[in-house]
Amino acid sequence: MPAHFNAYAYSVNNPVTLSDPSGAIPEDLAGKKSSGGKYKPGAGKSKPAPPPTSWAARDQCEDVWCLYAWGFNAQGQVVGGIAEGLGELALMLCTTCQAIQALSDWDAHIERTAAGITLLQAGPDAWYQAIVVPYVHNWENNPGNAAGHLYVDIASIAIPAGAGVALKGARVAAKAAEAAQKAARAPIGFAEGLGQTALTGNRLQHGTRHLTESGVLPAWSGKNSPDIIKRALVPILEHPTATFEHTVGGTATRGFLGEIDGQQVAVFVYSEGQYQGQLATSFVPTSNQLKLWGVQ
Repeated sequence: MPAHFNAYAYSVNNPVTLSDPSGAIPEDLAGKKSSGGKYKPGAGKSKPAPPPTSWAARDQCEDVWCLYAWGFNAQGQVVGGIAEGLGELALMLCTTCQAIQALSDWDAHIERTAAGITLLQAGPDAWYQAIVVPYVHNWENNPGNAAGHLYVDIASIAIPAGAGVALKGARVAAKAAEAAQKAARAPIGFAEGLGQTALTGNRLQHGTRHLTESGVLPAWSGKNSPDIIKRALVPILEHPTATFEHTVGGTATRGFLGEIDGQQVAVFVYSEGQYQGQLATSFVPTSNQLKLWGVQ
């Protein structure tokens, strides 16, 4: 064959990376001969460049600007990985989206389902090859993207778990607050055996006259009434169903709510003044009064 038909025969038709000054052995641009003195296909060619966002590409950086560029690209890949992970998570959580995807390409859906079942049946080694190996490969060649996916994976587990813990904590806090409110509203009466200290002789008749007028207590009798009143009012003072603050005649009192023979009765003891700690008054309250006192 005439030489002008194959002008690059001296470099095995690869004049960019090979030369053949002797006409016998091709050499690369560095002047290195092919091993064994014979040309081998691919000999002298440079290895393909690693992915620009891989760790290998970072290791090949020779100046700080290259490292900055690598870091900038990696950050962009992190954002991309997060976006991809969120999209995959949304698709996984969206039943309607999954149905639309399946119906749009039913054959591919069947293939994915069959592949998933096969993978589950294959065992741990297959799981490792299908899940771990691709992730490791992605981490080596595209660490930013892998990190973005990892952030989404961790968040998809941590956020629901944290929300569950927070919700449980909120429920516990709400129950504790409710219990505290109940405790604050719990009626506190006189200590056992001390209720009668509020029922002194000079206040009994005046302090119970409304109950006598209502027929809850019998007509006043200097001989019998003191004992009757004490038997009726002491249980209310020591074990009230509700307690509240009220003002009688401009003087602060504490109200004790209870019953006498099934009839609801309010008993008031002075909280201040010259009669502090003594019976102020007692009567059958109306529904409006109970609402006013906040005990209905």
